[in-house]
Parts: sequence; structure tokens; C-alpha cells
Amino acid sequence: MAGDSRRPMHAHSPTHAVMRAMTRAGLVDVDHKPLVSLHGLRHTCGSILLARGVPLIVVSRHLGHADPNVTARVYAHLLSDAQLDQAADVFGSLA
Repeated sequence: MAGDSRRPMHAHSPTHAVMRAMTRAGLVDVDHKPLVSLHGLRHTCGSILLARGVPLIVVSRHLGHADPNVTARVYAHLLSDAQLDQAADVFGSLA
């Protein structure tokens, strides 16, 4: 394309590495376009970690959130009722 400033991806760039991994995982369509965004992969990572019982603060740090409250707000829908009850019991015991 004339005037196109896009350059081919360097073989060792982070984006290229992610695309290779996505291809190996079957996360690209027949035209080699990603089926999920990098942000979507990041969100999936956080969701899986929480679903497997990794503490919220650890997930927060892993994702690079400056404030664990951000992580809690984004992933609150993944917390089970038992976990929410446990949190409420902690604060209830302080009274």
C-alpha cells in the first residue's frame, strides 16, 4: 500500500510472540486473525486465577493493578457467595 506506515512485525516482538502462542492454542481464525484480544486474554487470566482460588491480592499484583479494589470491582462477579459471606464474617467479628 502506498503511504502505508505499517511495518511487518519483528519476529521477536511481544506481539509476535503472543500471536504465535494464540496460533498454537487455536485462538485464530482461518485468516490468522485473533479470536480474542490481548485484553481479553488478560481478563481470562485473571478470571482463571480467581476461579482456582488464587487470592485476590495476588491476582491484583499479577495483573499490575495499582489498587486491589480495581481487581475486586472488575472480578466481583466471580466471587462465590461463600467467599462473600466469609468476608462479611470477618468484618462482623470486629464489632
